[in-house]
Amino acid sequence: MRWHHDADPTELTRLTPGALPAAAPGLTSLAPLGEVLAAAHLGTLDVPNVAVSSALRRLLVALFIRISGLDIADPDAWDDRWDELLDQGHLDPTDVSTYATRWAHRFNLDDPKRPLLQDPRLATECGAPAPPAKLVMTRASGNNQPWLDRTPQEAPITPHEAFWWILAWRQYGPCGLGANRSHNGVTHKSMAAAPLRSVISWHPETGNEYTNLLLSAPHPTDIPVTGPDLPEWEQASLPDPLRPELPTGPVSRLINRAAHATLTRTDPPTGQITAVWAAWRTPVPTAMKEADAKKALEVAAEAVTAADDPFLINRTKGGPVRANHARALARDFDSLIHIRRPGDTTKAATTPPAWIRLLDALPVEALDQLGPIRARALACHTLPQARAALDDARNVWQGLTGRRPL
Repeated sequence: MRWHHDADPTELTRLTPGALPAAAPGLTSLAPLGEVLAAAHLGTLDVPNVAVSSALRRLLVALFIRISGLDIADPDAWDDRWDELLDQGHLDPTDVSTYATRWAHRFNLDDPKRPLLQDPRLATECGAPAPPAKLVMTRASGNNQPWLDRTPQEAPITPHEAFWWILAWRQYGPCGLGANRSHNGVTHKSMAAAPLRSVISWHPETGNEYTNLLLSAPHPTDIPVTGPDLPEWEQASLPDPLRPELPTGPVSRLINRAAHATLTRTDPPTGQITAVWAAWRTPVPTAMKEADAKKALEVAAEAVTAADDPFLINRTKGGPVRANHARALARDFDSLIHIRRPGDTTKAATTPPAWIRLLDALPVEALDQLGPIRARALACHTLPQARAALDDARNVWQGLTGRRPL
């Protein structure tokens, strides 16, 4: 978090004791998730990696919805609660503490039964673990060339770095081959691409992380709550790999749609991550031997994919707008401001992010209270597989030099 220059030092010290002594007005410091939420009104996120930042924002929105009481299906009751939160200007630290205490046993990366956003079954369902570089997307792993980072693949990583990359794998992991996983008679290595890979994610930027989170919570008329909309850590059991969970509201859309499963192993003396497993979370349909099982998995996968993410510009045809370094973001301006009014029969080619649609429905008083709002675009121009990226880099090298790389 980057703390506001005018943040009250006394309040900052009270709300972020775990981030001290680095937490001070005008500075950036690491803070636990609970403290980030309790002190969100005192700063903004400052995460260096784009994929990690995008994934972390979705996790914080899911936590915000659960803690703030915005997990409401009734639109009128949701509106009333949203207005209360806007006037309140911050989360109640007691509510944050109560939630964190209740689920503390699910917020440990190395918990033997339910490690946070990981699958402990990989330790027995896969073979030997990979070096830490398998988890860190910017490092070379296996036979990949060190295009971005020359850190040795065996070099350990800190728990907070591992947490960042666990989030990134859930949202931006590649398709291709991972660890050979065997679960209930299904054994294979293939992994599908994660839901945000190669798309542009749009987020509100108000200069205040609390109002960013408040605006990011989708309205129930936009993304209805159709069942128990619980994040994975609140669910009684681990997800069933052979029966993908269908989204039932904004929380499950934001955090439960991972395509990959990961598991980290901690070295007790140092507390650092020294090994990792990365494998499929739900098998690709072609891995199923029986026709009925293959069809059921295809239908479920299509339903999960069809559930729109609230931060994407979704197109009527072709899915969400894709990330491309050669494409100007100004081309998406019309899509961001296009709002379909009641009675409008025009067929729009795109649907703007949910928070843009929420803004359009807010009264002038609320907009004045929020102040200026910008749109932050987060995207990674990525190819589907690491091998494809390597081939692309080689082609670029050959085009620039006229020589084939060794």
